[in-house]
Amino acid sequence: MSLHIKSDGTNTRIQFVLPDDIHDGPVSAVGTFNDWLPGAHKLVRRSNGTRSVSVAVPARQSSSATSAPGVSGLTTRMPTQSQLRAP
Repeated sequence: MSLHIKSDGTNTRIQFVLPDDIHDGPVSAVGTFNDWLPGAHKLVRRSNGTRSVSVAVPARQSSSATSAPGVSGLTTRMPTQSQLRAP
């Protein structure tokens, strides 16, 4: 799984990206941003051989997330706004 993270100072946009062949069935991004509810943010198949979905969280909010079902051990902690700033 890869994450693409962009922040405008108010919101942080996180895009979850997986290779399409990683799991045959549906895959969702779940985390504190959607109360760990599978199906709320489904990864959509793309023409470039990946699946992806984007979520937005308040820029200063720390969130935890993973993808499910069928993909285990891919848990990440979302950076806070201060962690996104270059040193």
